[in-house]
Amino acid sequence: MEKIVSLKGHYVNVADINYGGSQNFFKERKGTLNKMKVKGGCGIVALADTFAYLEHRTEFKTKEQYMRYFNRVALTALWLPAASGMTFIHEELAFMFRLLVKRLPYVAFWGFSRRKLYSRIREMLANDIPVILCIPRTYGGRKKDRLPFYRYDKESGKMKYIESTSGHFVVVTGLYIHEGKQCMKISSWGWSYIMYYDDYMRFLRTHICGLLGNIMVVHRVRK
Repeated sequence: MEKIVSLKGHYVNVADINYGGSQNFFKERKGTLNKMKVKGGCGIVALADTFAYLEHRTEFKTKEQYMRYFNRVALTALWLPAASGMTFIHEELAFMFRLLVKRLPYVAFWGFSRRKLYSRIREMLANDIPVILCIPRTYGGRKKDRLPFYRYDKESGKMKYIESTSGHFVVVTGLYIHEGKQCMKISSWGWSYIMYYDDYMRFLRTHICGLLGNIMVVHRVRK
C-alpha cells in the first residue's frame, strides 16, 4: 500500500491502545444519556479528535480522561445526547463556534462539491489538518446500503473486510493507493480502518441521502 499523503504528527491516542476516541467508551457507564452517547456520539468524537490534534493534545492516558474531554466538547457544541446523532449543519456550526472559543487560526465550512472532494482532502492532510467526513444515513437493510471498512493485512498485502456502516462521522488521516485504487485511512470507534474512495463516491451516487455526504473543509488563516 503506497502512501500519498497523511497527517504529519501522531494522531489521537487513548490509553496507548486506541487510534482516536470512541463513543463506545461510554458503554462502561450506566444511564440513558450514556446510552445515547454510544448510539449518536460519532459527530462529537470527530470534533473532539480533530480539535485535540489541532491543539496538539493527542495523548489521553485513560478512557476516563478522554470521556471528560468528550463531554466538554459536547457542551460547547450544544449537543444533547441523542441516538440520532448530529446533522452536518450542527457539526459545521459546532466546529466554527469552537474555533472562535479557542481562538484557533482556522476557517471552516461544509463542503458540498463532490468534484473538489478528493483534492480538498489531499490539501488538508498536506497542511496537517484532520478531515471530518460524513457517511450519510441510509434506511435499507441490504449490505449495499452500508459502506464497507477494511484493514490492510501486511503479510498477504490484501485488504480484509472488517465491517460496514451508514449514518456515521469519521476522521480521514491519510490517503493511499492499493492495487491502483485510491483509499482513505480513517479513524472510527477508536480504531483505524481503510475505506476505498470509489466505494464512498458510489455510495453517495446511489443513495438519495448521499447529497449530504461530504467533508468539513478547513483552512489555516495566514497572519
